Amino acid sequence: MNKTIKEEDIIQTIKQIRELLQKAKKEYRGLPEGSLNIRTERGHINYCHNIDGVRRGITKNEQLVHQLARKKYLETYINTLEENL
Repeated sequence: MNKTIKEEDIIQTIKQIRELLQKAKKEYRGLPEGSLNIRTERGHINYCHNIDGVRRGITKNEQLVHQLARKKYLETYINTLEENL
């Protein structure tokens, strides 16, 4: 089966990517600054919050760990969307 790509399909796909990109960037802006560092020490997983070279332990703060992990995911997602435009 030979399927041709129509111009309107391409335009619609670009529009969808731009909408996804806009939503992802908005969510990203609402997340805490800094990044997540994960270390294993003596068989235990430890989570640290890195801001401007300062590392602070956050293992017991599940919400912050989740937010920083989500932030890293969104960075990759946003870069992928931008590459596809």
